[in-house]
Amino acid sequence: MKKHRSSKAKNQTYHFKRRCDERIGAQIDRKAIQKRIKANKYDNDFFLNRQSNRVTRYRYKHEGVWYIIPYDKNTHKVITIFEDRKQDTAPKEFIAETKENVKTTNLLERFSAWLQNFFSFLSNRSC
Repeated sequence: MKKHRSSKAKNQTYHFKRRCDERIGAQIDRKAIQKRIKANKYDNDFFLNRQSNRVTRYRYKHEGVWYIIPYDKNTHKVITIFEDRKQDTAPKEFIAETKENVKTTNLLERFSAWLQNFFSFLSNRSC
């Protein structure tokens, strides 16, 4: 491939091809992936999460291994590919697991903790 690429979309395509060779050792049909993304964007087995307003992450299974593929909605290109560390988990289970790990505290608990810290600060300051 020539080194001079004139647009962001061409750079993303080149990057995806390089990462496929580097991480998988073969080329994945990126146009088929892009068509699948356009056809069923929010399929629960395929859609993983939104990374930003521009980038959405999808899961893709190739030869029995799950991969995460970020997709740029502005250029309509796949950006890169990397192996999913949670191979056995379905996306729904993955999302539920991350929600369980988030510690939820209500407003009263946070306020009481703040008050305790504030009073300990005042007592230490007056000495």
